[in-house]
This record gives sequence, C-alpha cells and structure tokens, in this order.
Amino acid sequence: MSVERDRLAEDFLSFALLAPRALSHSHLLKELDKRIAGWGITHVAACVMMDHERRFKVGPMFGKPNMAWADVYFGEKLYLDDPVIDYAMRADKAEYWDEAFDSSRIGKPARRVLSMAGDVGARDGFLVPVPLYNGDIMVVSYQGERLERHPDVAGVLRGLAVYFGTEGQRLLIKSKLRSGRFAGLNTRQMQVLHLAALGRRNKDIASELDLSVKTVEYHLANIHQQIGARNTKEAIAIIHSAPETLSDPD
Repeated sequence: MSVERDRLAEDFLSFALLAPRALSHSHLLKELDKRIAGWGITHVAACVMMDHERRFKVGPMFGKPNMAWADVYFGEKLYLDDPVIDYAMRADKAEYWDEAFDSSRIGKPARRVLSMAGDVGARDGFLVPVPLYNGDIMVVSYQGERLERHPDVAGVLRGLAVYFGTEGQRLLIKSKLRSGRFAGLNTRQMQVLHLAALGRRNKDIASELDLSVKTVEYHLANIHQQIGARNTKEAIAIIHSAPETLSDPD
C-alpha cells in the first residue's frame, strides 16, 4: 500500500472508531468532512430510497450533497435511468461505479445521466446499497473526481454507509415522533416506540432501556391507546405514514 493510501485508510478508520462516541449527528459529519476533504471525495449522499413496492422516493441526505444536482436529479426523475441506482437496487454488495455495470452495454438515457453527473464533478464513486429494517433500500454514495482503490478503504466506506443508513433512519423516525398524534407521549413512551419502530423486539427494548419486558409491554399498551392504534405494528405504520421531514434532533 502506498503512503497516500495508507493515510487515507487511517483517516477513515479513525472516523469509524469515532462514530460510536460521536456527540451528535452534526458533530459526526464535521469529523467526516475533515477526513474526506483531501482525498478526492467531493461529497457523500444518501438521497434515494425505494420501498418494498419498488417505488423511488427521496430519503435523508447527509454529508455534502450537491443540491443543484439533486434538484435536477429528482426533478427530472433521472434515477429512473441511472445505471448506478439500478445496480444498487439489485446488488447485495458495495461496488465502485465503473465496476458495477458494463458501460458499453447501457442505453443512451443511462449514458446521459452519467455525463450529467460528471458535469457536476462526480466522475468516480463508491456505492453501497443499505437494506433497512422496513424493506426500504438506502443508496449511499461517496462521490468525487477520484477515490483511492484499496480493500481497506472500500471496507471502511462500506461500514460508514451502513452506519449512516441506520443513523438516517433513526433521525427520520425521531423527527416524526415529535409531531402529530405522538406529541402527547412522554419521554419514556417515545423511547420505547422509537426502538420498536427500528425493529427491536420487546426483550431487546427492555435490555436497552434497563426495563423489564412487562414494563415495555405496559408502555406499548398505553401508546396504542393514546395514538389510536390497535397494536404495535399499526403504531409503526402510523409513524411511516407521517410526513418525511428530516432534521438533526441533537
């Protein structure tokens, strides 16, 4: 490994070690920015999700998404012809853009999307499809003029993408629990419902919050009554039906 690649891997690995101890989501992003600035990565984005019915939708963004490009990308629905996204929706592993598909076999609309991406400075990228607990797929992409190609770097990027996929979903759910029919829940009830919405089982929630399983069940029963849900599954469905606005709660 070259000295440059070694330093790049160390930068990302140090960030990966920092992630679990980060004070907030915004703090974590600042630390990420420090590490990617000098390594050819212009921005990081997680902005396309697809539900179980294979419909595209805008998801949480983080890092430095190019908003001008995002407006065009979503406004013109370029994701419908994007070969990178098409790969992500079928893939079970992370990959560099140019290794994800055969560029000589893609159609004119797909080539147009790649050309437009290059025009805004995204000429190389590392793509990670992140399956979420509810069946959605979050596409996390590290983009720039060039990306260092080394197994250690790829491994760290993959790990960061999975972290941000989980973190993005956590923030999304937390923001929804602050409004509407959930506004009347107390702090403990919100904690319990939040973890349930993240796919935790009652015994896992009990362990994480240092409660008994019966206490978790008690909180869930009260939540159901307060928000008008017949059970926890319906309560989670109500969360997902709420408007998708993401803000940093920290």
